[in-house]
Amino acid sequence: MDRFSERTRELERRLATEGADGAIIATGPNAYYFSGFTGERDRHLVLLITPDGERTFVSGASYVGQVRDNAKLGEILCVPDNTAASVVEGLVSALPTADGTYFVDDRMRTEESHRIRAAVPDATFELLSEVVAPMRVTKDETELDGLRRAARLTDEVSTEIRKLGTEAVGMTERELAVEIRTRLHERGAVGEAFPAVVAAGLNGARPTEYRHGDREIGAGEPVVVDFGGFFDGYASDQTRTVVFDGDPPEGFVEAHGVVYAALEAGVAAATPGATGGDIDAAAREVIEEAGYGEQFTTGTGHGVGLRGHEPPSISPGSEDELREGMVFSVEPGIYVEGEWGVRLETIVALTADGPEPLNESPYTWKPL
Repeated sequence: MDRFSERTRELERRLATEGADGAIIATGPNAYYFSGFTGERDRHLVLLITPDGERTFVSGASYVGQVRDNAKLGEILCVPDNTAASVVEGLVSALPTADGTYFVDDRMRTEESHRIRAAVPDATFELLSEVVAPMRVTKDETELDGLRRAARLTDEVSTEIRKLGTEAVGMTERELAVEIRTRLHERGAVGEAFPAVVAAGLNGARPTEYRHGDREIGAGEPVVVDFGGFFDGYASDQTRTVVFDGDPPEGFVEAHGVVYAALEAGVAAATPGATGGDIDAAAREVIEEAGYGEQFTTGTGHGVGLRGHEPPSISPGSEDELREGMVFSVEPGIYVEGEWGVRLETIVALTADGPEPLNESPYTWKPL
């Protein structure tokens, strides 16, 4: 039995335990997790899984070929049109009962969700994440291998970008972001895990609100470079801060060293039974003791898998308990408002032997 069937069987068991009549799954990461087929955002497609073993894709006729070629399980119910109305009508016809309990994908389009609820007003609906999130948060060995590969390929791009050195000076942040995206795609990435961050100078001190713009990269400016892509369905994510040419501003080198020490402390704290809050506290303590506590204004990390950001939360007070097989980022930072920022990030897989950092590209602020 392949991994998709194993996951589906486990979902069926969970549905039965909850007394539910089915799970309604939209295009996106959950569809991939159970079938190997993500689907496309602009295509209406629904996967119905029931506790008694029914697995049905409901698809418009023009999309059936892609479902048949790529999905690893399930029968196909073909409906005339690739519209929400047509697909929902087909789904409703396949439901085991009109007044049952269904777990509906959190990422389903509002139009589809509204039509389903209107079509079966006596049914009860719950969020699919209640039963699926505990499954997805722990990765199996195939997933871990996929995440290791994604990290390795992203490291290659990071290294190439930092080898630009003086060539990057004078480029705009946007131009460098395009260069990053191109190199990710050359290695097989299908889309970005999130819009690339190329934040030069004072823009690097805006960690949660800034991606990239038309500012030119100057000599001596720290540049926060944070990016990732999807490789065979799985996300990558890594951050380095680099000065492409010239001498960095006063205080930057010290702050960079503090952030690196904080990253190491956070990784070391990643042990089974610890919480996301424990990792955050370990990294934050290093930065606070160095006198930069007020300039660490974000959480320390997040889960990574079929999405670039997913559970567990690595943030102040997080009670998410870490278990073997979880994968998450550790990414402390120091942000000096109006001047510059420093962030360093690695993805960590929690294994039987302890934390395994997946990113291996150099952490130095100097170009390579």
